[in-house]
Amino acid sequence: MAKTRVSICLLLLFLSLFTTMSALPVEARDESLRLESFAVKEYKQWSSYNPSYTFSQSGDSVLRMMSNDPGLGDAYAFMHLDRDYLDGKKLRISWRWYYDWTGDYVDLADVFVVNHEHNRKLINSGEFRTQGDAEHPVTDYIYVTACSYATTSNGGWVNWQTDTSGILDLSSFTSSVVTIIIKNVDYWTADTVGLEVDYLQILDSNNNVLKTYHFQGYSFKESGGYYYDYGIFRRASFITYGTEDYYDMSAPGNEYYLSSAVASYQDSLVYNTGKYPSGYHNNAFGSLTTNDYVHSYTVYTEQVADYSSVFYKGHIAFLGYEPFYYYCDYPDCTLTHYGVWARNRNYEPIEDFSIDDAVNYGRDAAGRFYGNHDFVFNWACDLGSEGRIGVYNRAHSSGILPSWMDISPSVLNVGTNPAHDGYLNPDQNDHVYISFDGVSMWYDYEAELYNYDYAQFVAYFYDRLMNGYTVRQALDEASYLVNGVSYQSSDIGYDGYQIPVFGVWQDGRMRVWGDGDHIMPH
Repeated sequence: MAKTRVSICLLLLFLSLFTTMSALPVEARDESLRLESFAVKEYKQWSSYNPSYTFSQSGDSVLRMMSNDPGLGDAYAFMHLDRDYLDGKKLRISWRWYYDWTGDYVDLADVFVVNHEHNRKLINSGEFRTQGDAEHPVTDYIYVTACSYATTSNGGWVNWQTDTSGILDLSSFTSSVVTIIIKNVDYWTADTVGLEVDYLQILDSNNNVLKTYHFQGYSFKESGGYYYDYGIFRRASFITYGTEDYYDMSAPGNEYYLSSAVASYQDSLVYNTGKYPSGYHNNAFGSLTTNDYVHSYTVYTEQVADYSSVFYKGHIAFLGYEPFYYYCDYPDCTLTHYGVWARNRNYEPIEDFSIDDAVNYGRDAAGRFYGNHDFVFNWACDLGSEGRIGVYNRAHSSGILPSWMDISPSVLNVGTNPAHDGYLNPDQNDHVYISFDGVSMWYDYEAELYNYDYAQFVAYFYDRLMNGYTVRQALDEASYLVNGVSYQSSDIGYDGYQIPVFGVWQDGRMRVWGDGDHIMPH
């Protein structure tokens, strides 16, 4: 059982040290990696040779992939789209390649559409396995070649060229989600090869531009120093919300102060990465934690960012019940809705259906197929339990997870596999939701090690995330710090705890759903 103790001075000292450290019907999604951002990946096509690609930006929107001596292999930039959307459309690409040999007529760049949803995280497995010197990511599946760039090398960069595919016929494809692959290949160990891509466009059959994808934002390298490097281009956003209201809830005396201090620290960590520009990160704890502000900022980030993460600290709100008599106005809705407290109990709570409306509006206004809130950490009671996760429908969802993340809980294996756990068995779908089963832990409770509390747990968890740790690695590091054991062996993780709420001792533990190997942009 957790123990109460005040450790404000220690927390402040700790944080200062950190700064020196680096029932509507469910519209199910069959696939889970639907990210409208370009991933980049090395591929070891030939078992006897190793690739040596680096990925960078040339200017503010051009992707550069360079293979250096003695590398030999492939580099891919790829993204996912709905098959039904892309069928009957065209692709247009602006690109050029580099080859330091003169006089060879070669094809060093291609665009494919592949009947599969590729996972950038796979290392020598699945579609990215190395076996038999074959190009498995392409040739293992039905595919079409949309564009190719073949010309005579001139000892450097060839001219920029714009190529447009014919009308794509995907009628033989069976996957509901397809992968567009831009490929560069290095066939020689003694030469330097590269590719630059300015943009990829989707056109209708009459050559009208429907969507344009530039390589803007930052490239986040998620795995490196090996022969299977991968990463993703993202314009990332982060915001932290939290209630100020802990009166008469049996909360320790410094709960508000610690909650405010951690929110400030989280925002400073994100800011110090230099990867979240002004307007893409925000400490909205307290006065800005209102239903209207959450709605407007959610719309904003859905429109301007490729990736969004949210942290909330507070309480569950049972909408439709005392003291929150709020109901959605969706026609014939029979769903049970939940929310979280706003800045205090005198304000309208932050409703799941309002969040859902904001995500839908922002997503549609930006011309996106999917929402971009891929990591939500909801430090509130019972909103991580299977019974309160909610129901997904593209038009109208219930529950914090499906509403904010625009995804069916079944994609994160909630309900479909009761034994599934995003910490023990990450599902590699690149979405993660963390909350509590039962009562959430107070920040101002002493952890399992003397003089450490759970405010420090959260602070160190985000410090590790901003240093490139996966979610479960960061949970372990934070738990070792304050509990002396791994997250799996801790009270907050799997052993569980009891704390008083409204004077009654109640059970709780944290739950991780989805991809514990998720890495936040850092």
